[in-house]
Amino acid sequence: MALLFELVAVIAGLTCMYYFAGLLFPKLPLVRTLTRARLFTFLSLITMIASVFAWDASLTPDERRELKQRREVEKRQAEQAAAQRASARMVTEKPALPEIDLQVLLAAYKNNELSADSRFKGRLIQLTGIVGDVKKDILNNAYIIVTTGSRFEVPTVQCTLARGAETRAEYLNKGERVTVRGTVMGLFWNVQMKDCQIL
Repeated sequence: MALLFELVAVIAGLTCMYYFAGLLFPKLPLVRTLTRARLFTFLSLITMIASVFAWDASLTPDERRELKQRREVEKRQAEQAAAQRASARMVTEKPALPEIDLQVLLAAYKNNELSADSRFKGRLIQLTGIVGDVKKDILNNAYIIVTTGSRFEVPTVQCTLARGAETRAEYLNKGERVTVRGTVMGLFWNVQMKDCQIL
């Protein structure tokens, strides 16, 4: 461990030496070949890389695991924030619609996605159907699959739950009727709805 830190110190010292040598002796062959600015940048880069390796090597196994977990959490949070920003850009606010028949919504998207987006995308709607599944996506967001009850139905409605709605979802069972309210996001394999509440 000490050897790594000594290596960093040596490289840093050489960096300074070459830099000041360029100032004092500008006609040295090496300085003529590589300008002082390039040389200083190159050696500084080496120093930083060596410092990173030295710091990483100084971590204990517990510290490494904690650092890895923290990075994974930060990555998931960044992905979730990016997805939310993308959704906000994609959806413009439109007037809320009354309760929509689930079969009408699904048939509209089966027939013509562009036309269905024009009618429903970005709008707050309410619909009733059968619970097909209750799961979490890759960002750990809870969602409900709402179907008409038909077998092998594609698409269905995937309702991503709003904060606080997960508690009610814990008591849902496959096959029972459910009424949800949320904003239509469009078709991505299933008809997507966000910020859904269970009524």
